[in-house]
Parts: sequence; structure tokens; C-alpha cells
Amino acid sequence: MKTDLWAVCDYEAISGASEAQLTDALDKHNTTTTGSEHSGVKDNGQVAQSWPKIPSNEHIKKVIASLKPVVRDFKDHCSLLKAWIRLLSPKIEDGNNSGVSVQQSVLAIVIKCESRVESFENDMTDYFARRAKLVSKVTKYPHISDYVEAVKETDETSFARLTRYITTEILHAQARMLDCVVKNYAKIVRPRSVEDNHSRMY
Repeated sequence: MKTDLWAVCDYEAISGASEAQLTDALDKHNTTTTGSEHSGVKDNGQVAQSWPKIPSNEHIKKVIASLKPVVRDFKDHCSLLKAWIRLLSPKIEDGNNSGVSVQQSVLAIVIKCESRVESFENDMTDYFARRAKLVSKVTKYPHISDYVEAVKETDETSFARLTRYITTEILHAQARMLDCVVKNYAKIVRPRSVEDNHSRMY
């Protein structure tokens, strides 16, 4: 019996185009085109329509469409948090810089979390490029089953990564930043003590 994940990525045929259909399209293309027609242009100047359309994996598209706003909101929050910490940083002076060090440590964590989540957004874009290359191989070499399996494995791996790993990592990054800010709020807001500021006035 197929698992739920396999049911999501059913590859008895690639998105509705079976191996037999792709082979027939390839044979038709080879027998009805000559010379310049292999570039996809017929003698009358019209574009040849020999290949079946292979759509994207709709399940992964829905997951990416749901995650992208979350990632972008997270990046916006990181930008606001970085600006807030930097505006609270006092000018550099000798002595009593422990609070400033705390600010810099929190800022470094925010930047690290932002960079980590930003890489997930790049992964989503790269997925389509990787899959497109494999699907182009399927249409070009429909008799090679390994390309079909490669598309299947790419979709299954990406689906699992998006719904499990990336989602969990975004939650962890949010929790880590919140925990860091809450625990060090006093030092972030007032990196130098009031007593120290008064002593510097005399």
C-alpha cells in the first residue's frame, strides 16, 4: 500500500503524460520534422506542438505558496529588530560596555537567523530550476526510466524538506530570537546603567 507521501507524489506517469505518450510524441516529432524543424518551427513558420504539457507538482506549489509569506514576514521582522537594536546602541566609550556587548551578541543572533531563513527562500526557487532540468530530460529521453525516478525523488525529498525541516527551522529561529530578546531586554534597552551615566557628568 502506498504511503501518504507517495500518494501526494504519484508517478505512474509524469503529471499525466505516460511513457508511451512521450515515446509517441518523440516518434511523431522525429518523423514529421526535418532540418530547421527540429528547432520547433514548421515550414509555414508556426511553432510545432509535438510535446505533451508536463505541469508542475501542485502539492509542492501550494506548500511553497504558503511558506513564502511566512519567510518574507520573518525577514521583515528581522530587519525591524536589527534597526531597533542599532538605534539603542550608545556611542563607544571606555568602560562599562557589558550592555553594549549584549546588544552586539543579540544582533549577531538575529542576523544569523535571518540569513538561515533567507537560504530557505532560495531553496524554494532552486527547486523549480532543478525539476525543470529533470523534466526536460524526461521529454527528451522518455525511454530512460531513471529520469522519471529522479523527478519523483526530487519531489518527494523537496516535499518532506518543505513540510518538516524548513517549517521546523523557521519556528526554531523565531523562538530563539524571542527568547534572546526577552532574556536580555533590560540590557538591550539600557546598555549602560543610570549610575554610570551620572558619574560621567562630573
